Amino acid sequence: MHTPTHTHTSAQLARTDTRVHRPAPLTVHPPAPAPAVERRIVGYEHYAGGLVPVYEQHAPTLPTPPRDLTPQPLFDPRAQRYLAAGVGTGAAAAGIGWGIGQALTGLTTGAGIWILAALIALATNRSGATHITQHNTATGLFSRAGGTINRP
Repeated sequence: MHTPTHTHTSAQLARTDTRVHRPAPLTVHPPAPAPAVERRIVGYEHYAGGLVPVYEQHAPTLPTPPRDLTPQPLFDPRAQRYLAAGVGTGAAAAGIGWGIGQALTGLTTGAGIWILAALIALATNRSGATHITQHNTATGLFSRAGGTINRP
């Protein structure tokens, strides 16, 4: 069995060994007194031939009034009217614009040219037959139209 050759006291170890943890002594604080609870008296009740105070914590609760369970509208009616007016106006404007665009597209195609040629023929045809020729060429995205009006 091995016996230690050196014996050290705890005071010597504390001075020489820095790895020993020596926490500071704890300071004990007495508990603070709880704050006094203010107990409000809200009424008195008869008990055992006398009156006993009723504190706020022990007062009976008042019954809640009945709720109104009638169904409510999901959206505000005034907001619905404003929204409907705005959407209706926008839809009407879009429809008018779309309709005008469709009409102009129809007039700018070959039908428009035939209408224009007929109007010119009626305006200039005083006597005799008029011969109208029209040439349409379509290649790729671009097209070309040309025509001649021959009067006798």
